[in-house]
Amino acid sequence: MERTKAMTRDVNAPKISIIVPAFNAEKCLARCVQSVLNQVFSDYELIIIDDGSTDGTGVLADTFASCDSRIRVFHQENEGLSGARNTGIEHARGSRLYFLDSDDYIDKHALLNLNSIMDDNDCSIVIGGFIKVDEQDRFISKVKVDSMCLDELGYWRHFVLANTSEDFIEYIVSWGKLFDSKLFKSERFDLGKIHEDEFIIHRLISLADKIVFAYVDDYFYVQTSGSIMHSRKSVSYIDRAEALLERAFYFEGRGWFDLSFFTLCLARGSIALYIENSERSSAHERYRALRKQWLASIGRVSHRVPGNYKKKIGNYLFVVAPSLYVRVKGIVK
Repeated sequence: MERTKAMTRDVNAPKISIIVPAFNAEKCLARCVQSVLNQVFSDYELIIIDDGSTDGTGVLADTFASCDSRIRVFHQENEGLSGARNTGIEHARGSRLYFLDSDDYIDKHALLNLNSIMDDNDCSIVIGGFIKVDEQDRFISKVKVDSMCLDELGYWRHFVLANTSEDFIEYIVSWGKLFDSKLFKSERFDLGKIHEDEFIIHRLISLADKIVFAYVDDYFYVQTSGSIMHSRKSVSYIDRAEALLERAFYFEGRGWFDLSFFTLCLARGSIALYIENSERSSAHERYRALRKQWLASIGRVSHRVPGNYKKKIGNYLFVVAPSLYVRVKGIVK
């Protein structure tokens, strides 16, 4: 979602604006905020957006703000994660932005590490790893990519080489990354979408001069049973498919046909999940439109990409017999 209004900057502005959307986060917000207050790096502001909470989130956020001048709180009617982040961007004064979800928390060295790496490499985005923990803070897994500096094309080529879905997460999500705020001069998160990070990430990467992966794991990604990432709602699959199609169109326009092909195969998987798990719903018309777009795109791109026969067999089966594809997709994906 493009915006033309530039964010204003104060001469006394902090270096980093940390943006925390919070909706009914009364039980976890204190831990999140305390992890920010514990930072070794202190040149920051913490922006909490109370996104129409119906519990004590707003009161708790105001209490924190009354105790520390670096904390600012904005209350609004519920607009979802994208709307809350956009509000934070609008009010951010820092030259660098860091997104932190209210149910997650960070190590005390997180900001220092990412900020130092951005300074040393003069880059637009620094990406750190993360540690997955459960709601009792028990370790689940760790994702940490080797240090490297990439341009836009290199970024997406490494994404294709990522080994697991957990590795994919590090490339796509907005949290845990330090951004040059200039990237958001004309960009905002798409409103009303699940998988909002999938929609915006290729636009942000296209604006970046350099992207650096940092060999750190300072972000604690808390797995909660009710999170969007674990949603199996039909609209979740359709939104992700739409985001992937937009990215595939962009890659095709750049002449990166192998990346477009790979992304279309990911979109095929999301559309298949919709077929497998959804009932006829208000999302069904969107499904039909997206499948039509997918068919047109794969027809344009597939012949430009040599090899990939297993994926091409899967695509062909999905075209001629989508229900059969759903039953055997584990074999042909």
